[in-house]
Amino acid sequence: MKINTLIIYFGYSTIILINYFYFRTLNLFSFGNKYHFRKVYYSSIFLLLKCLKFIKYDFSNDLIDVSTKNQIFVCNHISFIDSIVIIAYFYNCAKGYEKINMIGSQRFFKYPIIGYLFKNLGVIPIKFSSNKKECNTYDKNSVDLMFEQSIKLINEGESLLILPEGRLNTTPNKLNEIKSGAFNIHKKTNVPITIFGMKGNEKIWKAYEHPSGEGLIKVKCLKENIYYENIDDYKNDIKNSIEHFINE
Repeated sequence: MKINTLIIYFGYSTIILINYFYFRTLNLFSFGNKYHFRKVYYSSIFLLLKCLKFIKYDFSNDLIDVSTKNQIFVCNHISFIDSIVIIAYFYNCAKGYEKINMIGSQRFFKYPIIGYLFKNLGVIPIKFSSNKKECNTYDKNSVDLMFEQSIKLINEGESLLILPEGRLNTTPNKLNEIKSGAFNIHKKTNVPITIFGMKGNEKIWKAYEHPSGEGLIKVKCLKENIYYENIDDYKNDIKNSIEHFINE
């Protein structure tokens, strides 16, 4: 196992444990809420990324404001390190980042420490289908519940991040089929969609492997505040915008 692997695992595990005990302490005395927890957790994740000297990052000097106008964010999903990169990007580039809600696989909620963090951070769970032949589809009841929770949060003025490829993409230069979830929420709420892309993540942590690499990660806001008339335009725009960024 490479030294980079150990550093990433140790660093991330340390952040998880510190935040876990901090959240536990505040909840014991009925202090704190998901916004405070997000600020603490996101700042610690950004500090972790800065400390990993073998990983360079370029956030393109983006500045996104969700403090007064909410949005639905979509981006590609190419590595297990994506969550760290996305959180660091929002912390660095998004004003009002604590109002951005994320959707995560329900299986993580089964792990005591991670599940506790996800719950307190307000992560919205979604369950993949148990049908092995349909490995990148979702359980219908889970989708309905996620949709209901997302609509409620957006109507309360909050924002949402959705990874429209579903499961982790093993072909980073070409996106998986784009799913319709973000579009359906967009049409229901009339909240615009913002597209951003990531590249280089897979060089640090390849899909379904241990982290072992080093290099430059780039994240860029590609299109902001877009309204779509139909689902084909939505799917094609996301696919074309992100693939162009990845391959340029």
